[in-house]
Amino acid sequence: MNLIRLKAKKINGSYTERVCEPYSFREKKNGTIFHFFCRLRNDWRSLRLDNIFLVEILEEKYDPREIVEF
Repeated sequence: MNLIRLKAKKINGSYTERVCEPYSFREKKNGTIFHFFCRLRNDWRSLRLDNIFLVEILEEKYDPREIVEF
């Protein structure tokens, strides 16, 4: 699996850039949620898809920590 770099809008209105290990998409009442492991924070994170405005697939690979569900 490849790492991805994403840029997204945070809850406070600022923007963030993260390198992450993608794991799943989940449909919720308020939209589709993208779940990933964030390399910057070294922790699990989630973002609504409508807050993500740039995704880049990186050459670097990762070994999944959990089952990947796409």
